[in-house]
Amino acid sequence: MTEQMNVLLVKWMCLCRQGMLFANADCCKTPTDVIRLYMHEAYRVYRDKLVDDSDLEMFDKLVKEAVKKTFDDLNETDVFQQPLMYCHFAIGIGDPKYMPVTVYADLNKLLVDALDNHNEINMAMNLVLFEVHGVV
Repeated sequence: MTEQMNVLLVKWMCLCRQGMLFANADCCKTPTDVIRLYMHEAYRVYRDKLVDDSDLEMFDKLVKEAVKKTFDDLNETDVFQQPLMYCHFAIGIGDPKYMPVTVYADLNKLLVDALDNHNEINMAMNLVLFEVHGVV
């Protein structure tokens, strides 16, 4: 492995940890919550850089196998529940807590409302919000 690749890997590991540090006790009440947060950060940092379908499938398979092997005592249904997404505005734009998104439709409504509010005050932005599909 080249020195440049080592630097990137360290940087990406730091980004995963940095993302986890955004969370607080409200976000991570159970071991399953912590695992889901770590999986989200791994997907955000590593998977988002992949472009090949075969690489995406391999990454998904490796994450799923690693989680099952390491945390075999936890309920798989809870760990791999969709959606697997965290953001600073999951429970509202005015309350910046890093929390899980529980329903895509709620997040979409929140973002559409925020866009409408922005467009009332500023020059209108004609953004298109795309549907997100689960990955695990």
